[in-house]
Formats: sequence, structure tokens, C-alpha cells
Amino acid sequence: MEEVKEIIEVIENTENNRRQNRSHFIKGMLFGILSFILILSVIIFAGSNNRPTVLDPSAKMQEILSILEFHSVNEFDIEVMTEAMFIGFLFGVGDPYTSYMNRETLAAFRESTEGRYAGIGVRVQIDQTDNRIQILQVFPGGPSYIAQLEPGDKIIKVDGVEVSSVNFEDAVSMMRGTPGTRVTLTILREFNNQTFEREIVRDEVEVPTVEHRMIEAGIGYIRITSFDRQTYPQFMQALSNLTQQGMQGLVIDVRNNPGGLLDSVVRITNELIPEGTVVYTVDSRGNRDISRSNDRQLNIPLAILVNENSASASEVLAGAVRDTNSGVLVGNQTFGKGVVQSLFPLSDGSGIKVTIARYYTPGGYSIHGEGLLPDILIPTDRETSMRIATLAPSEDEQLQAAIGSVRQGMGQ
Repeated sequence: MEEVKEIIEVIENTENNRRQNRSHFIKGMLFGILSFILILSVIIFAGSNNRPTVLDPSAKMQEILSILEFHSVNEFDIEVMTEAMFIGFLFGVGDPYTSYMNRETLAAFRESTEGRYAGIGVRVQIDQTDNRIQILQVFPGGPSYIAQLEPGDKIIKVDGVEVSSVNFEDAVSMMRGTPGTRVTLTILREFNNQTFEREIVRDEVEVPTVEHRMIEAGIGYIRITSFDRQTYPQFMQALSNLTQQGMQGLVIDVRNNPGGLLDSVVRITNELIPEGTVVYTVDSRGNRDISRSNDRQLNIPLAILVNENSASASEVLAGAVRDTNSGVLVGNQTFGKGVVQSLFPLSDGSGIKVTIARYYTPGGYSIHGEGLLPDILIPTDRETSMRIATLAPSEDEQLQAAIGSVRQGMGQ
């Protein structure tokens, strides 16, 4: 199952014979496109005998197109309109995680879960306060790092096109492309209310999802920025290196981690908790799917750092550690995304991402819309939360609290 990560231009010809030919083409194509929603065709209006005429969706679209063809002074492109219709159709589900992706967007989405792609070298998410696209992480040495973008910056436009939560997947796709090509971003830097543009040269990007170090004598530190296909082997390498350096306690940092692949987080959590349930999901039919851990528990003092941007797979890890008493949660209350998406490719190369299940922690707790409250609550403001990757350890109150908890577990 793939999560994840949270989606028009126009032609007209006034020559009558060309308009008629295109009208026939449009009618034929729309009949095929809209046949799948003909179940909506029978709509009963309660009221008096003066009921309005009821149109099925196909007939209604034909009527709209006839009006546009005869009256519109704006050019329009039927293919662009059709793609927009699919986007709007799934937007009507009312679930921000259910979306339509055209061929290009679907390819970029799949690429993003592989841990390597060509783009601008950032990790982004939707800021729930204003539905804008916010940079969570700038990959060191990548194109955006060279362009001096920073965590917390908001992407307002991509090549002059306004972007937000509505076209999030399209925006991500627009930022990716062939290495050496250029893309112009309009950026809002909120802390000084500055808006500016940056032209960025795309390049091959290998996503660094795990970093690690010994933070002090006997205490290791692992930061996980997302759960991609490469994250588990990267995590195991970090764990091995720290163990060889004499690690006796561990801090795992999933602050600002928006989630990723369920399989990846399950494999990592398996290394941290005792034998039993890691997480279970319940689908629309009530079927339960349980992911279990074996007996490979790390069994050293453990603290998990979380904040308001720790979502989905990050919350799976944190919830399993909490419910199995395998460690302590430190930081801010988490995001609260307790649903699972699956990708369904369509026959024309496009696809839809659909929320197919809710997940529950080992203790049966659904965090959707609620989040997890840390055992040690250390509130921080939004600006500080976005800068955690650049804070010195001595400036990071949440990190210091996590270290203190691990020290206590080590008997220091």
C-alpha cells in the first residue's frame, strides 16, 4: 500500500465546418468517458409537479459543450477540460487523500517512493493552516539547496501557475523533469513576509531518508525524514554503525516526517518493539489486516521525537512504540493521519489514489484527526518546528528532553 504523499488552458475554432467535426468527436469521446458515471443518471427531485428537467451527466456535458462552442469567446481544450473533470470528480469525494493522477503525475508519484528521481531536491507537504505547499526538507547539495531555499518556505507558483492543496500532485510533477532543465518557483518566506522567485536547474536527486550520529557518549541519534523503499536498508545501516560505536540508548527523530510506505515503517518498527502487533488496518467491509513483529526487539532505552508534522507512517511507528511500552514519545502532538491509501492504475496509464482503510495502533487506538499526545510534551512554535534540521543540539529543547529520558533509562 502506498501513501502517502497529499490536485486547465483552452482552444476554439470559429469556422463552422471545423466546429461541427469537433462536436462529433467531442460527443463520441464524452460518451465513453462519462459512461462510468451513468449510475448518477436517475435523480429524483422532491417537490411540486413543476419539476425541473433531469439530465444524466453525459447529456448535461453535451449541453454545456454546445453552449461553450456557440457562445464562449475563450478558447478551450477538451483534453484539458476532461482531465480537470476527473480531478474534480474525485475531489467531490471530500477526502484530501483521494485523488486523480494523469500519466505524468502518476509516474512522478511512483518515482518518489523509489528514493531517487530528477527534480529540485526538496520534500514538501500541505500546510493545513492555509492549504499551501510548504517545504519540509531541503536536501543538502541539491538544486534547491544551491538556490538557497529553506524549510518553511511556501511554494506559491510553479512556472507561473498557482499551486496549492487542490493541485498538489500536479505541482510535484511540474517541479520534476529532465536533469538540466529549468523551473521557476515563486516562494513565500513567511517569517519576513517576503515573496521572491528562484530559477532552479533540475538534477538527479537521491533522497536521503535517514541520517545518524552518536549524539553523546552511549546515545545514538537517527533521523528519518520519510518512509520510502530505501529507508529500511538505510535505517539498518545506521543502526549497525551506532551499535558498533557502543550505543546503549537511542533517539529516533520523526519530526516533520509526513509518512510514506506502510511496509517500510512496519519493517523498521519490527526492530524496536517486542513480538506482537505493529499496526492493523480495517477496510470498508470491516476486514482486518494485522502487521506483526517478531522477537527482534532492540531492547535499549528509546525515545521517539514527534511534532505536529509527524504524520501517517510516522504515527504508526510512534503508536506502536507507545502501546508496547518500548519507548517514550517526546515533542508536540502529532498530525493525526490514520488512513491508508492504495494506488489503482487505470488502463490509459493514469491512476487514482484511494483511501482504502483506517489504521489502528496495537492498543486499538485510531489517531485519525486526533494525533498522538507525547509522554513528554515540549511545545514549540511553527517556525522552530520547521527549523529543527538546522538547530544546534543545545538549542533543540525537544531533543534535549529526549536525551534526558534516554539517560534516565540508562540509569545515568
